[in-house]
Amino acid sequence: MNRIATVVSLKSDGTAVVEIERASACGHSCGECRLCDGGTLKAEVENSAGAKEGDIVTVETGTGMLLTGAGILYILPIALFIAFYGIAEWVLSLGNKLSVTAAITGFAAGIGIAVLISKRYKKSFRARIIEIIDIPESLRR
Repeated sequence: MNRIATVVSLKSDGTAVVEIERASACGHSCGECRLCDGGTLKAEVENSAGAKEGDIVTVETGTGMLLTGAGILYILPIALFIAFYGIAEWVLSLGNKLSVTAAITGFAAGIGIAVLISKRYKKSFRARIIEIIDIPESLRR
């Protein structure tokens, strides 16, 4: 998935902080629901294109990266919740209270593992600048 962003600052490790407009399923066109904040978000991305502060850029986030990240963040804790409950209830016959405690422990372990994986593979999941868009200064905001 590619998004247009503005480079806000550069870091010494070869990354850049970019500002991206939030995307919404509704498209911000009706104004009826008042749920859209229409704001922006800042993200640290790989600056492989050599962008400078203030440049308008195209940022690429691979679909595989998004799905892997979502799987680790959402599915792993839920899978461990179910697995720990099932093992405690049906395999070990610990009873309802201890099974629920085991399930909560599994969920917490899943979150902990997701955080560790996220920290270890942070660069693998990082989006990257793939193009600097040449926009005349008179047309910039």
